[in-house]
Amino acid sequence: ERLRLGQALRASEFQPTGRYVPPGTALRCDVLPHHGAVPTLWIGQWDYYGTVTAPRSYPLGPGANTVTDPHGGPVYLTLEGDGQRAAVRLRSGSVPMPVFRLGRTSEAGYQHQLDTCTDVPVVELHGPRSIVTLTRDGALLYRDEDHAALLTLLERIIDAESDISGLDGSKPVHRPKAGGYHFTEVSVVPSGVGAYATHGYNGFPRAYLDRATTVEGLLTRGWGLYHELGHLHQQFAYKPSGLTEVTVNIYSLAVQRALGRPSNLLTVDPKTGLDSFRSARAKFGTAGLTYEKSFGAYEKLVPLRQLELAFGADFWPRLHKLVREENPR
Repeated sequence: ERLRLGQALRASEFQPTGRYVPPGTALRCDVLPHHGAVPTLWIGQWDYYGTVTAPRSYPLGPGANTVTDPHGGPVYLTLEGDGQRAAVRLRSGSVPMPVFRLGRTSEAGYQHQLDTCTDVPVVELHGPRSIVTLTRDGALLYRDEDHAALLTLLERIIDAESDISGLDGSKPVHRPKAGGYHFTEVSVVPSGVGAYATHGYNGFPRAYLDRATTVEGLLTRGWGLYHELGHLHQQFAYKPSGLTEVTVNIYSLAVQRALGRPSNLLTVDPKTGLDSFRSARAKFGTAGLTYEKSFGAYEKLVPLRQLELAFGADFWPRLHKLVREENPR
């Protein structure tokens, strides 16, 4: 999928099961490969800078399988192929964890899970294209949120970034990414890093959850999540290393427009009285002016936004499609 989409980072391939395996517990499952393809089972959580950094993978075979993971964690499945299917039945060794499924779980039902599954340290929220993995403590911080509204908003954000990426299904190469996007609470981030994106997921520390797992925070202060999700949409073809943290905000701006929020490019700096358009323009004619060194992050984003204003709102979708069709790997 990453190569088809021409993207720099691989997004999630996980199918969540809503089950948790305690450390050192034998998980028994049966596999029925309908079309010959056999899935892989994963146990654990993403945490790039943590002590245990990634889920562990266990290739399965047809029939009965037993897997024992030393750390335990949520159970996921992946299946590589081109439309093949397989069935997996988890027989013993796992327990249900609190899960809110958009369109299937009531708020009262989710709250009941939180109150009864108290021994499971992981909680998840599932939307059609989203997986949110939280520690129990992290989930309890904002348990009073409207989780249907939260996941609906998150799905709108994903849709906005898919739209500006030209993923409209007009051709097979332009179909949206298979599976969802994974947003996970992580135990630690480096100094100065608020959140991050890497292969498979976006990581958010506990301190960021007020902007990722509350409706008001995600709507009005969610630029960081829009930004990190944008990294999972960036294409190599127009992402020179010096602009990695600039072109990613093409997607952040698209989300703000889709949600009817004011653009960060129009936010006035109280020190200068200028927004990013005007502060960038004020630097023209300065001796030694260079794009990379003379402009701030938002000022560098101005000419990228101007491409849309000059050539139409479909400029970036058309460019994404061109990259996928020509596929300069």
